[in-house]
Amino acid sequence: MSELKTLNGLFENKHIYVIPDYQRGYIWDVQQLADFWEDLQNIKNTPHYMGVISIKAKEDEERVYEVVDGQQRLTTSIILLQSILEFARKNKFKETNGEIIFSDYEEDSIKNIEKTFLYTKNVNTDDRIYKFKYICDKESRLYFNHKILNEPNAPELHKTLYTNKLEGAKAFFTDRLKDLYDENEGIDEKENAIKGVYKKLVEKLKFNVYTIEKDFDTNVAFESMNNRGKKLSILELLKNRLLYLTTIISDNENDIKNTKQAIIEAWAEIYKQLGKTKYNNEELLDDDFLKTHWIFYWGYSRKKGGNFDDFLLKKQFIRKKVYESLKNAETIASSDYETNSDEDDANAVEDNPDILTLELINDYVKSLQGCVGYWADSLNPAKAERFTNKEDIVEWLDKFNRINAGAHFRPLITVALQKYGENENESSRKQLVSLLQTIERFVFIVFALNHFRSNSYDAKFYNYSKELYHGNNDVTIEKIIDDMNNILEHDCFTDKGEIVKDFADYIKKRFKYSEGYYAWDKIKYFLYEYEMYLTKDKNRCAKVTPKILLEGKDKTIEHIYPQSDTNEYWVSRFNDLTDEEKNYYKNALGNLLLLSQAINSALQNDSFDNKKEPIISDDNKTTLRTGYNEGSYSEIEVANKPTWTKEEITKRSKKLIEFLEERWKVKFSEDCKKILINPINIIQLSKD
Repeated sequence: MSELKTLNGLFENKHIYVIPDYQRGYIWDVQQLADFWEDLQNIKNTPHYMGVISIKAKEDEERVYEVVDGQQRLTTSIILLQSILEFARKNKFKETNGEIIFSDYEEDSIKNIEKTFLYTKNVNTDDRIYKFKYICDKESRLYFNHKILNEPNAPELHKTLYTNKLEGAKAFFTDRLKDLYDENEGIDEKENAIKGVYKKLVEKLKFNVYTIEKDFDTNVAFESMNNRGKKLSILELLKNRLLYLTTIISDNENDIKNTKQAIIEAWAEIYKQLGKTKYNNEELLDDDFLKTHWIFYWGYSRKKGGNFDDFLLKKQFIRKKVYESLKNAETIASSDYETNSDEDDANAVEDNPDILTLELINDYVKSLQGCVGYWADSLNPAKAERFTNKEDIVEWLDKFNRINAGAHFRPLITVALQKYGENENESSRKQLVSLLQTIERFVFIVFALNHFRSNSYDAKFYNYSKELYHGNNDVTIEKIIDDMNNILEHDCFTDKGEIVKDFADYIKKRFKYSEGYYAWDKIKYFLYEYEMYLTKDKNRCAKVTPKILLEGKDKTIEHIYPQSDTNEYWVSRFNDLTDEEKNYYKNALGNLLLLSQAINSALQNDSFDNKKEPIISDDNKTTLRTGYNEGSYSEIEVANKPTWTKEEITKRSKKLIEFLEERWKVKFSEDCKKILINPINIIQLSKD
């Protein structure tokens, strides 16, 4: 049955709506919220259609409905409604008979609105009875009740990916309401503007409410319906799939209940870990974790490819495997649940002969739950409680994250962290740090210096992560380290132990076609490592943080001899060069400097003497740029030079190349060094 209803119509007759366990949590971002707000603002007299809300009556509770589809829109409506009521109270809207009224009728008081849409109270205990509530996960339920609807006496609340979205939605609407209030003049106009939003929300938004028959499987409906709107992640689909399969594997209600609870708890932990931290200012992605876990739990090969979603949803967790595990497959009614054909199912079972049991599902979700914390902490180790007072682990994890290459080591690192966490002692700690150091060196040499393809060796180290996780083939951290070093010796070094010419050839091409070392994809990482070397070498406090690396290269790496060299200082020292030679000096390694703060590129073209001193705004209130004398240790080192010339650029280039050799334990041939230290030699070689 389907009918159009307003928000008022949805909540008439004391209906209660719940977000059930198979549902995902709230995931709307600013873009969806902005569209919702804009739609609301554009409503005049004609109602606005908001799409389908699919509900199913709960068999054991009167007037209680599960929201199968449309929860994002419904949740957003409730959050906005609560924000409106809070705003009215905070800004002390006019009262009638002691109540703030939202229409010409006294029944539209805040108290009555709360009773209709939000909650009533138990007359005996004063506990709230919510009209709209989350049961999909504990953290969402607690956060929605206590932070969105302001229930007092909140317990300890843990942020998750979903609760972050709930918090963001409420903040968004609070800001929009304030903007709308401030846009109007006069207290009546201000209040009427906010009351107008309320009226549109409850009377003008039209939902096509579809009531699902009681005997229809809601897990099936959820997966098929929720391909609309913001697409479900593979992790969200997988949770629903596992809950569904659990109900048809066994007739033992207690076993089913325990397995479903294990799934719900595992996903709660996953989203808790996803929501507690960010990586490079970006949210952690659930499917990134799921793919990482798939690699070391199930295994990766070139033949299977990287379609972890196909494996999980079309091969591993499918009805056909349940059929194989049951004696009487005929008793299970067929449905349109699976989109793949019977032939596909048959092939899937042949490829994956293991039958599907509750034990297998329990083992799998237990593994997901146990690993997600280590994965999340590998991405943001500085905030990981497990690494408190373990600066060496944090340092090398940070380096791996900053280098931003060889991402196929993430599964191996996750497994190694878990193995260390399960057996934490000084010996295992040294092994872990040694592995992290070896991975960082491997990645730098293979990808930053030799520029192998980005997927080089991925299958090998994916396989190592699986074998280490499952304890197969006597694979140990020491064995993996030895193999990585052997690869470097065989593929990246000559018989003399010198690194192959690829990096010199790469730099020659960068000078020929672009901006030399400035175009090197790892220039920021390299210069930051040099800054860290200067910091540690002098036992100093760091003056540059990794946050600087998130800024654009044009604002954080300075050409000491500037790209625009019209200043008389530079003309007098470099005017004897051709334009081609000038370009080589400008983009030489020794002429590039990591700054302690991001600055406007227009401020980078001063003379060397002026660059040493800070630039202050005309009103003397703002430092437009920090001078080299007060900047990073790299800047201070350069500032100690009395002048900046071709010779100084070459000297600093030599120093940096020698640092590179020492830091990553590599050796360049003398011919390579001539090119790397003084790129002018490239011109000479081309003439010869």
